[in-house]
Amino acid sequence: MWLNCAIHDIVVPCSRQLYSCNTSSRFTTHLSGRLCVLTHFKCVHKGDSRYSLEAIAPLEQQRYRAPRKNARKRRPLTAAYDFQPVTGPYIVAIPLAESFDLSTVAKDSRLVEVYQPACVDEESDEGLHFVPKEQYIIDRESVREFFVFADGVVVFWGMENAERAQVLRCLGRHVESDYDSRMVQEEIDTMPFALKDEGRTQINDDQLLLNVGKYERGHNSSFSILERYSFSHGMAASVKVAIWESQLSEQAEPLAATTKALSQGVIPWRRKDALKKTGQFSALRHSINLNCNLLNTDFYWEREELEYFYEMALRHFTVPRRLKLLNSRLDYCEDLVKLIDGMLSHRHASTLEWMIIILIIVEVIFEIFTFTDSAPRKVVICEEQPRAIDD
Repeated sequence: MWLNCAIHDIVVPCSRQLYSCNTSSRFTTHLSGRLCVLTHFKCVHKGDSRYSLEAIAPLEQQRYRAPRKNARKRRPLTAAYDFQPVTGPYIVAIPLAESFDLSTVAKDSRLVEVYQPACVDEESDEGLHFVPKEQYIIDRESVREFFVFADGVVVFWGMENAERAQVLRCLGRHVESDYDSRMVQEEIDTMPFALKDEGRTQINDDQLLLNVGKYERGHNSSFSILERYSFSHGMAASVKVAIWESQLSEQAEPLAATTKALSQGVIPWRRKDALKKTGQFSALRHSINLNCNLLNTDFYWEREELEYFYEMALRHFTVPRRLKLLNSRLDYCEDLVKLIDGMLSHRHASTLEWMIIILIIVEVIFEIFTFTDSAPRKVVICEEQPRAIDD
């Protein structure tokens, strides 16, 4: 259920209230403050609506189309998950592009107007941390921030849809090789989280319970921020793997028709097609194994306590198993392309051999005709007699 506010077309999800209140006056104060911040932020960020919620409204209508009258009345077993209560703020990981130019993101005037950027690590430029400036903080007891990774993923903590959409518009100006908007919407990962003052940080019932009571400054402590960064790092790796899975599915889809044609004794490709497919699969494997820092754990070599949060996210989203399966599927696709390329090479070599044989036969035929049609000719050899000296 969505509550549509007439002011500035802000869409607020009623079932995902980030801040609870005990009295109606406190609720009105929080909501008014949030609307003021979003109003100012939207005025600052007028421009491209590429990643706005309005742009994906047609997709949502298609996805949740009303059932026909003659639809079955029986509820599926998975419907029980649709009615589970949604509690707490959310972590939202969104893959936007192959990479971000973080040097320009940190200097974006629209972002730094509202948020304070900071590098996660002085020795690494793979991630940026953004928190609201002092005058834009609504609730000091809540987490409201986002992390931007150089590999094209942004992870939001405790930010509502309208505010996320505004940030995505700004980040869309600094992407390199952006993804299709439909693919982006399909591969978004979300997880509710809650802050607690005791116990160990863990995932319980698909909710991250984050212990911030062990630090003097609570969730504002640098150690707590690094813990959230590490978990965001693992969550960003998950959505990146999801993008690779989607790309592989698109690239491997034509192989079904190819194998069917091979079963009928037909090679449907040309050598150029085989070369293109080989390049596509090789480029994808290069991105997975060599060109992505989200799977690189160098940051945690001297920070073993932070690696726990990174691996927690990887285990929850089954990233290692998905990577293994992804590489196995790539192996199969590459083997099939190599098989077809070998067949094409063999066919090309056979064609050359037959061309040589035909040329030899033609040459032999010409020689036979030349030998049979030529009549014998008289050959006269003239020898000049030497003249006598006396003559």
